[in-house]
Amino acid sequence: MPEILTSVLETEGIIWILGAYVAAGLVRGFTGFGTAMIVIPVGAIFLPMPEVVFILTLSGVGSSITLVPKAWSQADRSEVFLLGLSAVVAMPLGVYLLAILDQNVLRWALTAIIGALLAALVTGWRYSRTLNRTGFVSVGASAGVVGGATGMTGPVVILFYLAGRKATVVIRANTILFLALMDVAIVANLVVAGLVQWDTLYTAIAVTIPYMAMTLVGQALFRPQFERFYRIAAYAIIAAAAFSSMPVFN
Repeated sequence: MPEILTSVLETEGIIWILGAYVAAGLVRGFTGFGTAMIVIPVGAIFLPMPEVVFILTLSGVGSSITLVPKAWSQADRSEVFLLGLSAVVAMPLGVYLLAILDQNVLRWALTAIIGALLAALVTGWRYSRTLNRTGFVSVGASAGVVGGATGMTGPVVILFYLAGRKATVVIRANTILFLALMDVAIVANLVVAGLVQWDTLYTAIAVTIPYMAMTLVGQALFRPQFERFYRIAAYAIIAAAAFSSMPVFN
């Protein structure tokens, strides 16, 4: 036990990473998304990207236990399955990019992806067309590549869901199920690719405990009538995390 605690405390930037997880738990609890967009930029300041992605996805698997049961009954499961299958097939390409690209290149990519997503949502951009099966396959595959390379499986799918016309409850439930599936898929891909640093396992477990607790708090706070407040709060937290991750501030 002392060895485990020592390993966790020796993780560079652990206080900041824990703080990011507390904020991310609240945001995910009441919106269904946002964890990667908060944790990955902060974690990338201190740790190599493969380690950050492993910690994120492993903690995501644990936290999904608190959200998936309720979301299962509210989601459009056939739609989530199509998106998820497309993402899983395309994900190895993203993991390959994670293995070969420079850390700073990945961090700039994080900032660009998050910035584009927030700009589209904050300005009220709307995707007016209805996606057909091919469209959903394309969105899922894009999410798989981006997720494999950066750990952020959500932005591509979230953009189309939040920019669309579905009910908030369905969007939230679909996103929760999709992200849960992606967490498992990324962990599997990282193991197969040999990118897992097993000494970060204790750190992943340590951050999962407060993350799960705050996810439950956020879920308890969720009220559909306060959708506008939730979105503004989530956008502000995500923007701050993305801004702080820019390599120029090292």
